[in-house]
Amino acid sequence: MFHNLEMGKSNIFKSVSLTNTVTCVKFIDNFLLAGIGNILLIYDIESRQLCGRRKIFDRSTIHGIQFDSRETLALIHGETNVAVYKMNIQIGFHLQFDCVLITTDWVCHVLWVNPNSFLTLSAHNKATLWSCDHKIEVNSSQCDEKCILYSATSTGEDETNIIIFSGTVFNEIIIWSPFRKSNGSNILHRLQKHEGVVFSISVNKCHSFIISSSDDRSIIIWNVEPPAEFQNIYDYWNHAKISFNYALYSHKARIWKSIVMESGNILSAGEDGQICLKTPSLTYQWEESRGSQVRSLDYTEKNNLVASGCTTGSIGLCSLNTIPKSEILADYASSNHYPKYLVVLSNTDTYKPLKVFSKIHSFAGVTAIWTHKKFEDFIIISSVGRDGTHRYWKVCTESETMIDIRLEILPTKWPFLIVNSNIHGVLICGFKESNLIVYNPTEQTILANVFCGGGHRAWGLTIDNSCNSIYFVCSSSNNQLERKEISLNGQHMLLNGFHSMIINSMAEVNDDIMVTVSEDTTVRLTRFNDKIHHLLTIRSHISSVRSVICLPVKPNVYIIVTVGARAQLKIWSLNIIDEDIYCEKSASHLLYSIQNKKLWRLPPNEGDMRFMDVCVQYIAPKLIIIFIACSDGTIRLYRYDISNKTLNLLLQSLNYNCCMLKMLKIQINNNDYILSTSAKGLVFFWNISELNYERLEQTSLDIKPVYQYNLHQSGINCCDWLELENKYYLLATGGDDQNLKLSVFQCIVNVIFKCDVSVFVHSSQVTGVKVFNKFVVSASVDQNIIFCSWSFDMKNKSLKLSPLTSYFTTVPDIHGLIAQQIE
Repeated sequence: MFHNLEMGKSNIFKSVSLTNTVTCVKFIDNFLLAGIGNILLIYDIESRQLCGRRKIFDRSTIHGIQFDSRETLALIHGETNVAVYKMNIQIGFHLQFDCVLITTDWVCHVLWVNPNSFLTLSAHNKATLWSCDHKIEVNSSQCDEKCILYSATSTGEDETNIIIFSGTVFNEIIIWSPFRKSNGSNILHRLQKHEGVVFSISVNKCHSFIISSSDDRSIIIWNVEPPAEFQNIYDYWNHAKISFNYALYSHKARIWKSIVMESGNILSAGEDGQICLKTPSLTYQWEESRGSQVRSLDYTEKNNLVASGCTTGSIGLCSLNTIPKSEILADYASSNHYPKYLVVLSNTDTYKPLKVFSKIHSFAGVTAIWTHKKFEDFIIISSVGRDGTHRYWKVCTESETMIDIRLEILPTKWPFLIVNSNIHGVLICGFKESNLIVYNPTEQTILANVFCGGGHRAWGLTIDNSCNSIYFVCSSSNNQLERKEISLNGQHMLLNGFHSMIINSMAEVNDDIMVTVSEDTTVRLTRFNDKIHHLLTIRSHISSVRSVICLPVKPNVYIIVTVGARAQLKIWSLNIIDEDIYCEKSASHLLYSIQNKKLWRLPPNEGDMRFMDVCVQYIAPKLIIIFIACSDGTIRLYRYDISNKTLNLLLQSLNYNCCMLKMLKIQINNNDYILSTSAKGLVFFWNISELNYERLEQTSLDIKPVYQYNLHQSGINCCDWLELENKYYLLATGGDDQNLKLSVFQCIVNVIFKCDVSVFVHSSQVTGVKVFNKFVVSASVDQNIIFCSWSFDMKNKSLKLSPLTSYFTTVPDIHGLIAQQIE
């Protein structure tokens, strides 16, 4: 069904920024189009700037873009929708909406047949021809092989000369013609060589060979022997002889996309996050974003550029003109060479070290040190060593002390040098097996991965910032002296990425800085405004990070507490100095450390315990209490001394035989309470007003919930609290039962439950809620953000809740929300 109405703009919601998997990238002339969710981004590849942003669909994710031969029309398809746009790329890039087609099946591929008609191929291997002028279906054809498709491509001159290449779930490539049959069948060829689902198919322009990739990690090249005589494309492919040529294995995981270039070289990208260029003489790989998958790939011969999109939301641009080049400087195979000079150097000056750290980088020692920033009272330096770690140190200038502030794991076990570049800043060079690695610790990406034979031979490295290149000289295995030039200006990030896995929690630091934690074990500090600007990534947790909270200590100084799996707790000190940020690890705690963990002595329910959520409470100027909700059904309390940076476990509540999911610090009649929710739909109120500094010194201190209420049928994933008038309080909760519930409590002497109201506005688990005066915002796994209005009649003790409006986001599996009311 065709519609002529363009996607309307909401008067209530406005999407400012979206970070999601980049599902599509496509070059046209000097522009790059990228699909992120239902948003189309347009980049000028010469200036590397964003020149356009447009919402294409309401609820569908963009999966592909096809242009006509004149480059005046564009087909943008996503899920069951196909949008038709007119283009003008002569002066800038202009898109004009024409119409949108809504089908009944997933659209796997589209093709312009002529300026007035196009073809769609469904995920069930059915081809349909559509007329743009009359907005009707012209013809359709079902392939004789009825199966699910994971990939497809096509070529054709007109309706009777369309050839479709279908990659099936049965490891086959089906070549068929939708509107012509030969010997009673529309299938021309079956290509069987893969041992997994076919994810990508590409045909070169000369139709001389086919390239396909699969989840068996193979790239297969098929030779196409053309017939002696043919009149059209159908005859060509009907009588062509297709044979297996060879297979490539250059990836460590599934291959999502492979492209054959006009030169015959092969580009591929996969689940391992690597982009691979295969030429007859070499195989070169690089990484766009650490820990992510490369889901989309495209190449333009005009500018010799490669564009890639990752699951982290990053968009990378790489020039193939800057691939590392090798040059033989000398050949020592024919004669022996010995040193001709001996230079003796001596130095009698000695310096006494301020502090000695023994074996901080294992027994092999420190290989490089770098000075990063100089502040008023301290200096930040870093070191790398043969243990494959990058350690940051704080050197206090007055006290002449040195403190280990944090550690990061490098992608190489043998880092040997830290250098500074004009383009990327600080870089770390190291060896990984037989390759040279150039790593950017700020963006956490591998800029170069070059074969060199490894570090157990003579080598030397220098950086030339005048031409933005690294020169590496090494002796090869055949007694040759070889120089490799690695250009640093070949890769450019058009859009920075974010977490590579699910974001579990986030907290506000100030008006524009947010801290987020994820299943990928990282803690990220990010500045959110019109653009997302990455500030710092911390890799310190040994497993997933479940929750984070930020507590301001004084202006521009914050305490960040993170908790997660393996019952791990970490405390960070964050300082914001002008535009710079400084973060150090203040304390770390494992409830069951590796040294003390004896599984046979633990109760059965404590073998795999996780910290689920965290709250903090000031009890003294330099003392805070940390409350942690645990998966074993207990609430644990820790005391942290900011001055001494000491962390102690004070007590834990009784076991309530259900996982504690969320915590919230509230006030009732000027008394401090902790509100916690459980996987059984229970809400607990814990009175912590008596937890002052004097009581904390007593060893007999215990804590029990003073009230508990059953509000949901199953787990409560989110909650929020609002104080009303006359000692009334409003609690908003959302649970696994798809229920959004508001409950009113009154507290004169004791907390008394008064009334509640619930509404089923979501079709899946409610994972985020924020209550304001007169309205409440909720988010769910069903990808809807819903505004509801509420009202409470104190006289009649009645509470009303009704939905107002909703917004669909293409972010799947929402885990929470943060909302602010701007006056």
